Amino acid sequence: MHPDHEPDAPPQPSSPQGADEPEQTAIPIIEEEVSISRAIEKTGALRVRIASHEEKQRIPVSEIVEEVSVERVPVNRYVRERTETREEGDVVVIPVFETVSVVEQRLLLKEEIRITRRRREVRREEEVVLRKEEPVIERRAADQDEWSQEPPER
Repeated sequence: MHPDHEPDAPPQPSSPQGADEPEQTAIPIIEEEVSISRAIEKTGALRVRIASHEEKQRIPVSEIVEEVSVERVPVNRYVRERTETREEGDVVVIPVFETVSVVEQRLLLKEEIRITRRRREVRREEEVVLRKEEPVIERRAADQDEWSQEPPER
């Protein structure tokens, strides 16, 4: 190895034409072009509208009817003290008292009024109005002035 030569130094390029001329580098030029085009055909027109209509329909309706019957039951029995209104199942019993004069006074249960509740379900039909919306799709060809309706898909 030569004493003037350093092992880590990059080698010096040698110019074939001489040391007076500058070094030249070639840079490639790249060009891209984008073109967007769209073909439009005259095929006509399409329109969608929503048509709503009403129709009457009978539907079953349930309702609860509560009926009350009143029964007067004569008791005519002497009692020692008054009793309050009470319930016996579906029956409300309301005691009615009367004070009567005898050689001594006694409390006479004159009668009881019995009120019975009964519930029943009554079925009937009632007419109601239902509203429906349906899409209407219409087309018109490019060479026509009239719109034609497409049949609904089922």
